Amino acid sequence: MGRETGIEYCHHTWSPWWGCRQIAEGCRNCYAKAFAERTGRDCWNDSPRMMMSDAHWRKPPKWNQEAFEAGERRRVFVSMCDPFEAGGSLVSVQHRFEGLIRQTQGLDWLLWTKRPEWISFDCLVEPRIPPNAWLGISASTQAALAENWEYLSGWRPAAPVLAWSLEPLIESIDIVRILALKTARPDWVIVGGESGPRRRPFRWEWAAEIAEACAKAGIACWVKQDGGRFPGRQGRIPDALWRVKQLPGYRRVTT
Repeated sequence: MGRETGIEYCHHTWSPWWGCRQIAEGCRNCYAKAFAERTGRDCWNDSPRMMMSDAHWRKPPKWNQEAFEAGERRRVFVSMCDPFEAGGSLVSVQHRFEGLIRQTQGLDWLLWTKRPEWISFDCLVEPRIPPNAWLGISASTQAALAENWEYLSGWRPAAPVLAWSLEPLIESIDIVRILALKTARPDWVIVGGESGPRRRPFRWEWAAEIAEACAKAGIACWVKQDGGRFPGRQGRIPDALWRVKQLPGYRRVTT
């Protein structure tokens, strides 16, 4: 699937800036922060965010044109920041990013956040979000998922896709209990373990329980990776579970 990325469920990765503030247990061993540090960028927590060049901003319109020419939709994952992080220095670039999303209607933008209470767009009439913006929460624990779903589920009528990214999964999460709290349900659940030298334990049984619950509820599920030094390779996860790689149905939303 990936054309310029190893993430199987998207075609491209892109970010309007690099950097973020670590606010949750899942942030402890942030892969994006580690990658930035390896490339000599200090842009996390209290450090200034690294803004991207105009050449970088010209890439998505090119991908958009390629998608139209190919007659297919393509997905872009925002990977090196939280697009809804609050900050005075980010307001102008967030507005520019929203304009880019609206301009590139051949692309579906995967916007995962740990700050769903800050989700907003310029044209909040009803609300009116870009019809190609997929909204997702990133959560590693039961408590974080339950709290953040309270905010994200309110976007159910407006968003084409609502997603849960349960990685790095660091404990067993009972999604059935969370689904019972709301009439809304996500369209897509992604699950995976933690990578890197400081990775925390991951049990494939946790992913199996989530995949089974998704199947019963009619929710698309994607088992992304095992936890370990080489998480993208098949290892402890049984083959049948490893092949659970479903995409959500595309629901056109008019604004």
